[in-house]
Amino acid sequence: AGLSALVRTGRHSQPGLRAPMLRTLARGAGACLVAAALYALSTQSETRLDMTFENSFTLAEATTRALGELPEPITLTLYTLPGDPRLRRTGLLLDEFARHGEVVVRSRDLNHYAEDEDRYGIGSSNSVLAQLGEAWALVQRPTEGSLYEAIAGLLPRSERILYTAVGAGEGDLRQEGGDGFSGLGAA
Repeated sequence: AGLSALVRTGRHSQPGLRAPMLRTLARGAGACLVAAALYALSTQSETRLDMTFENSFTLAEATTRALGELPEPITLTLYTLPGDPRLRRTGLLLDEFARHGEVVVRSRDLNHYAEDEDRYGIGSSNSVLAQLGEAWALVQRPTEGSLYEAIAGLLPRSERILYTAVGAGEGDLRQEGGDGFSGLGAA
């Protein structure tokens, strides 16, 4: 189309307009070539840039720490159905988890794994099952935060002791109501 316009303009216009038009067409072609070259380089590079507003694909320090504390590789299984538009975003997030720790990412079509749907209580496509050894946790709406909670819940915990001061007006762990801390005591 550009060449056709150039030929038509060249026949019916003044010769002084040809040079500016050629420069404009050359700049447009150059910009297209630069864009194609950058795209080709980005597909070959392992470097990832997260340019989303909320840094959706940059893992928080707590998440990378939890991935580093894994006693064995964890398996994150994404359950899918064809045509679900959320799968690309979740897949990119799971790939980022795999880049930062011993994480095995796999994908399963719910149509072919109905037994998993019943066994784990999977309610819909785009659900992620986190498995660490025999323990597992299901994440129905996968975000970095919900995946972190699932992974942190699967990590072995060391026993800790919590001390509270009682006596001179401090909250009582056995007292119920507005002045008591029975909820903390139960936890």
